Amino acid sequence: MQLAADKGRLDMLRWLLERDRQAAAAARSCGGGGDGPGGRSLLHQVVYAWPDRGPRDAAQLLEAVRLVHSHVSHPPCPVPYPDGPLVVNRAVARCDMELARCLHRELGCGFDGQVLVWAAKCGSEELVEWLVGAGCVKHGGAYLQAGYRGDKAMLETLRRAGVPWGEGMVGAGARCRWCGGCLRRGRR
Repeated sequence: MQLAADKGRLDMLRWLLERDRQAAAAARSCGGGGDGPGGRSLLHQVVYAWPDRGPRDAAQLLEAVRLVHSHVSHPPCPVPYPDGPLVVNRAVARCDMELARCLHRELGCGFDGQVLVWAAKCGSEELVEWLVGAGCVKHGGAYLQAGYRGDKAMLETLRRAGVPWGEGMVGAGARCRWCGGCLRRGRR
């Protein structure tokens, strides 16, 4: 299944899940929780390994996620996924808002403290606003990512969204290429 995900082969993944009873049984062990390499779920493996070459890959990944979930989510499995926040982080790092929404709303994957930092790094203001509205942790490190990129619009979006000015921002401001002065003085 890892090879199918690496190559972005939705048809191969579908065939493996539907035809190979052993693979489907492994996927069903409650989110695949720990069956894969490094104790990661099958969902995690698919999202991390799927190619990111454009809109077609994004659409196929969304379909693959729903396919894997349909094989995983059955009683008595407790879905949400234990590694769900890592999977959401990967979707956000890909700047794939549709996938992040699917993972959060349909599959019940939660957020961790880094998801907002990844959203700021990818530069999607819309994604930041959705994440804050969906209840993600407001992590001040997102300001650093926006500052390193010189993204004034993102800095303003973070401020409007009520993201707090994090601990350690003063020293880090000196390394920021665009807003070093404003970070050193503690201004937004």
